[in-house]
Amino acid sequence: MGAGPAAISLVIKTNSQSQSGSFRIMYVCICNALRRSQIEAAARRGATTVEAAYAACDSQVQCGQCREDAVAVIAATHADAATTFRQAAE
Repeated sequence: MGAGPAAISLVIKTNSQSQSGSFRIMYVCICNALRRSQIEAAARRGATTVEAAYAACDSQVQCGQCREDAVAVIAATHADAATTFRQAAE
C-alpha cells in the first residue's frame, strides 16, 4: 500500500527509451489514463495550457502529479510545430 499513482507513473514513464537515450513518456496522466499522443494531439489543435489540453481530452487534472510532464509535452509539441513551419517557409 502507499505506492499510489506516482510510483505507477514512474514505472510507465520509463517503459520505453528513445534513440537519443532520453525516456519518452507513454502515459502522462495515470488518473485520467492520458497518453502522450493525446496531449500532443490536443496541443496541435491549439491547446497551450494543461487545463486546455485535458479539456480537449474530456478530462481535467486530478492529483497534479502529471502537470510538469504535460507542460513539457505541450511545449515540445509547439516547438516542433514552429520548427516545421519555419522549415516550410524557407
